[in-house]
Amino acid sequence: MAAKETQEFISHREKFSQRRDTYNQMNPYQIPDYTEEHKVFMQKREELRALQTVANPGPVDYNDQHSVPSGMTDLTGLVPNSQDDEDEDILAEIRKDFVSPYEKETASTVMMPASELLEQAKKEAEEDDKQNSDFFFEPLNAREAKQLYTKLQQVFQDTAKEWAEYKEGLEERASIQRFEENLINKTNSIIAQINKLEEKSESFIRNWIQGTLFKLIDELFIMLSKVYRLAYSGNMPAARIRNWLQEILFGRMNDLCVQLQWLSIDMLLPLQSEFDPREHIMCGKQDAGKEFRNFVVGIEQAGFFTYDGSTRVRKARVHVGS
Repeated sequence: MAAKETQEFISHREKFSQRRDTYNQMNPYQIPDYTEEHKVFMQKREELRALQTVANPGPVDYNDQHSVPSGMTDLTGLVPNSQDDEDEDILAEIRKDFVSPYEKETASTVMMPASELLEQAKKEAEEDDKQNSDFFFEPLNAREAKQLYTKLQQVFQDTAKEWAEYKEGLEERASIQRFEENLINKTNSIIAQINKLEEKSESFIRNWIQGTLFKLIDELFIMLSKVYRLAYSGNMPAARIRNWLQEILFGRMNDLCVQLQWLSIDMLLPLQSEFDPREHIMCGKQDAGKEFRNFVVGIEQAGFFTYDGSTRVRKARVHVGS
């Protein structure tokens, strides 16, 4: 079965690798190491912690030009290098105004009181409603659309067929049951719905995309989040499923949604993408270890852009490492 799995995985790989260089080095039977960005991030974090623990048990000495975190302005030259307590107090006050905008937004999102969090959640829900109401797409001519609808049907057929083989060896019964109930077992119904789209109005198709397609893609991301964590722990069946789901989401599915001029999928990866409150909505926090603090560790709702990538259609809802 291994040879068949490899053949099926790489059958779509040539086109996919042209767009997603990140995955060129992936092998279905190996778990890739951290991304280079994550390595750099971890190295800088450990250097700062070492400075804080060994050189100065108190706050990190920001007068040291090598200990200034990313996004923080080096203030060494603003105040004379003096041990005078008054000078240190002045410098401490000045530093407060030089926290990066990203750090300010993160703090306001994660540490605000419960009442403010509820208010923010309400505003985010209103923003989502507005984005959904503003969602639009550019219809293709009937001939082009029909050809692409046929290909979209094939994606769901292939997904159900391939899943029957990829799930072997995965011992996560709850995750398997949810994935099958919410996507795999609905394949025939999904195909029938897509088959009728060519007869439907633009308004009907728009509602189908938001009411059905969005949820199906969400289920792919929820399963991706689960197998990503398992693959990181060394689970080989999960590693194969992870690579397979990435190829479906960011290859076959995304390509067709772009060609249909519907949308493009936000390429968000668990354990690799850092949480950004300007782009993501935090729906919960999980203890995933200190190396993944403030990283996306789970995805409950996919993020979307317009098909040309110019405008965000929907923010992703994520769980954040704590």
